Amino acid sequence: MKYFVTIILLLFQIILSAEPIISDIKIFGNRKFRTTEILNSIFVKKNDKFRMSQLKNIATDIESFYQRKKYYNVIIDFPKAIPITKDKIEIDIHINEFPKLKIDSIKISGQRYFSRQKLNDKLNIERYKDLVSINSLLQD
Repeated sequence: MKYFVTIILLLFQIILSAEPIISDIKIFGNRKFRTTEILNSIFVKKNDKFRMSQLKNIATDIESFYQRKKYYNVIIDFPKAIPITKDKIEIDIHINEFPKLKIDSIKISGQRYFSRQKLNDKLNIERYKDLVSINSLLQD
């Protein structure tokens, strides 16, 4: 009887100390990319054990996903862990996508060798209209 009570108490303690499970991961606000693409880019999956330290990594993974897709004008709110039951957690992620940034004008200053018009003609500055192409302008 003594061993039976001890085993029951140990099982009860294990059950109470178990980490909650991620029951669902919801993403709101994404319009540019499919939810499944974004979910595949994060290391946390549905039915994994939940740890609070994972939330920061989720936001970082999503931000890296957008950068790999060359979409820089996005803000990922810190994910929220919402308890569903005592052993299940739902993660909500809000993404704020803004229109892609366009370069309106390029101003070159500090140089004295070429006139502004000559630089515009040589570099064909009109072709640089987004942030990705600005690196090639700097190399030129």
